[in-house]
Amino acid sequence: MEHFLHPWAQFGIVGVFCGSIIFILWRMIVWVMAFVKDTIEQHNKERATWMQQFTEVGNMLNKVCTSFDKHDERAEERGRYVREDHKEFQKQITEVTNVLGRLNGYKDATH
Repeated sequence: MEHFLHPWAQFGIVGVFCGSIIFILWRMIVWVMAFVKDTIEQHNKERATWMQQFTEVGNMLNKVCTSFDKHDERAEERGRYVREDHKEFQKQITEVTNVLGRLNGYKDATH
């Protein structure tokens, strides 16, 4: 065992103290690197979860937008039908007004 310690004997107690500090720092660095590695893995898992949730929310928003577009198309179709129906109704009212005007003695149906 003296053969193993012989190269270190020249440093004395200061060498032992410095060697101990360096060993402790090395162990701390290894521990911190392992901690950072675990933390990075946890962050990656969390990011994957968030990305999945964002994707689901995006899909839901796309469905809502598609529903709005379909609703607008149907509303335009209903509006077109109502406008055509109102035009017919206005024609009928004009005819009835003309007939009633003539019955009441008006010569010009526009009053």
